[in-house]
Amino acid sequence: MAFFYYLKLILPTTTALPYVIHTLIFVVYIISAFNIKGGLYVFIFLLPVINSLPIIIIGKHYHIILFLFFALLLGFVVNYSGRIYDGNWFRHRSGLVFEADITKLLVLFTVIFTISTAITIYRYSNFYPFLTNNYHDLALNVDGAGSTDSIKWTLRFFFNYFTGIMLFAIVFMVLDKIRDIIKAIIVLMSSTFLSSLFAIYQYFFHPGLGNSRHWVNSGRFNGTFTDPNSLGAYVMLIFPLIVALIIFYKRWYQRLILAVFFVFFAVMVFISGSRSAFVGIGLSLLIFLVFFIRWLAGFLRGRTKNASRLKKTMILVVFIVLVLAVISGAVYTFMNEDSFLARASLVERTVDTVNTGIYHFKKYGLAEGLKSISNYRYILWGQAIAMTKDYPLSGVGMGAYNIELPNYFVKNRTGGIDTDFTGNYYLQISSELGLPGLITVLMVFFLMIRKVSLYFIWKKRTGAGYHKDNDGSSSIVTTGRQGLGAGYHKDNSEPPSIATAGRRGLSKGDYNDNNDWLLTGLFVSFISFLVGQFFGPHTNFIEIQFTFWLIMGLMLAFVRTGQREFLVKYGQGMNSGQAAGSAHVIKPAPLLLSRRIRFTLREKISGAFIILLFTVAFSVSSLTDLSINVNQNLYDIKGNHKGWTNNYGLYEEVTLDGETFRWSAGDASEVVEKKGSTIVIPMRDKIPIEVKKPLLVNVYVDNMPVKKAIIKLDEWTEVKFEIPDMARERFTLTFKFSRSWVPREVGLNMDTRELGAQIGPFEFSD
Repeated sequence: MAFFYYLKLILPTTTALPYVIHTLIFVVYIISAFNIKGGLYVFIFLLPVINSLPIIIIGKHYHIILFLFFALLLGFVVNYSGRIYDGNWFRHRSGLVFEADITKLLVLFTVIFTISTAITIYRYSNFYPFLTNNYHDLALNVDGAGSTDSIKWTLRFFFNYFTGIMLFAIVFMVLDKIRDIIKAIIVLMSSTFLSSLFAIYQYFFHPGLGNSRHWVNSGRFNGTFTDPNSLGAYVMLIFPLIVALIIFYKRWYQRLILAVFFVFFAVMVFISGSRSAFVGIGLSLLIFLVFFIRWLAGFLRGRTKNASRLKKTMILVVFIVLVLAVISGAVYTFMNEDSFLARASLVERTVDTVNTGIYHFKKYGLAEGLKSISNYRYILWGQAIAMTKDYPLSGVGMGAYNIELPNYFVKNRTGGIDTDFTGNYYLQISSELGLPGLITVLMVFFLMIRKVSLYFIWKKRTGAGYHKDNDGSSSIVTTGRQGLGAGYHKDNSEPPSIATAGRRGLSKGDYNDNNDWLLTGLFVSFISFLVGQFFGPHTNFIEIQFTFWLIMGLMLAFVRTGQREFLVKYGQGMNSGQAAGSAHVIKPAPLLLSRRIRFTLREKISGAFIILLFTVAFSVSSLTDLSINVNQNLYDIKGNHKGWTNNYGLYEEVTLDGETFRWSAGDASEVVEKKGSTIVIPMRDKIPIEVKKPLLVNVYVDNMPVKKAIIKLDEWTEVKFEIPDMARERFTLTFKFSRSWVPREVGLNMDTRELGAQIGPFEFSD
């Protein structure tokens, strides 16, 4: 329901775009409902190629891929609904398997950002209907960002986080064979190739096609992505996979196809102009270079059997030629100003950054040199750190960094740049979700690294391998008892159809010794992107969020498949460490697989404590410093008032029969200057029809209830109360009346205003 409401909320209804989106949603859903793997492949194929389609059609960006994912998710639920016959989502379902450690952390993280989203939206609504009778689109910061647009912004971030995690889960559960993982990677590469063709056409022939004027004037191009920064983040993720595929495939024509694709792919790297992508790709190359040098050293020492002297010499020559080619290309690029690469945005921006850094370093020192090459990111980082210090247990709210940033610029007397993202993924998490959110997501990443590393250790210690049978199929070389054997548990194991795969043998092409290069490519992509996230929260782009979690899902699915085959080989239980009938002892297993999400008592207590602490801390800060009514009375660090006003519900002052007053609506709010410790507010109920119940008013000062009174009919009632000490020189006064009326509806006159009560001049005293 939330998805369909969000779809209706943001999509235009007067263009052809909704018809295109609804058609694609229907296609993805139908395929997924009948064949979830097919639906997943279709989604993966569309992931890189349709993001700029709304810009081409209507000149404005919409997250089409997000809508298609919900079609995939619904198809996944329908596809598996036939197996859910007992109403329990976590028991006895063939095919649905969780990685217990990571799943528990993801559940905790999901609860944290869901609570943050709910409270943030409630804060932006000004706590309607408890504090007000009506929803008002109020200004949330000094730049005038409105409640409605900010709520949409918050929902966008929520769906960004939620759908990324759900895609990770679907990939892990659905792709249970090596060949499925290979198919997914090939599908992704195929659509990436189409995206590169579009990017080349855009660069050489039609720069404005699917691109904004701002980026065209900057010499940067987005291809089929949201903007050039999104394209740069994508190539950062994909580059290691291309290298891994070149190593993985053995036939010359396969490598030739990949080499041609790499040339087109390289063009996207340069025209994106993303320096973060340049850093990420450089790190990936460095990691692969380390792997290659280690392999080459061992090869030349004779560790590889039957290698002739000529073959060794040829490999060494090829390696030297490649290194010289890279160096020569770099020299040519920087020396020849008319070359294509020198004119590419990435090279120009990189050269400018280096020159700027050198200049500031020589003139002002190391600190200023580092600041200059950060492109003013250090200012954004400083505000994120300030938000984390102010609200360490909760942050400022889901997606609220951009909303609060203008206020922090004013409060900390910092400026000089436009409102932007944090420039750092980890600081964004800490500033928006506090330390609980940051620590949880870092634990997820740590476990991903740990589990993949454990898998490689397994392979190294056991020498797990496969041999070709006479019929050409690949089967497992077994020692000890086959099958699951001891340790199998009905609630904590793979489905029997998977567990017995070793007895039936693996089909041809399901596994070979080169497969681990695919996992290496996925792992390098993951690591390099984690580093790249220090220079920008790239996953704020929904297509990058999906690609990142897709990489994580493929990586963990690969480990799951390898672990399953190893344990079947040695006759172990799915999560045991001792091979039955074998001397191999490997503890712990890389993945703790389970069909149920079971929390220990300690985990339940600690999880509940974290969630409770986060909820209480964020609720308190949202009702006080972060609330609209308090935040609009903004003061900078020098004590100067820099706030704004959200006055509503109090009409113009009138004088009638010698009395001066203002009509109020059913609820009203006004920023008041504090002129004493006590305030008296005259109020009168003037409804012209007979009513059964008296008029009640609730009065709030900066969201704090201070007075509840009954307003007399046709008589002035003095509402008197002391102003709380927490109120500063300016505070927000809010009235909420129990009923209202419209003069036209009661036949008094043609006035269509909603009226609550008459309010006289405020009187202060000490």
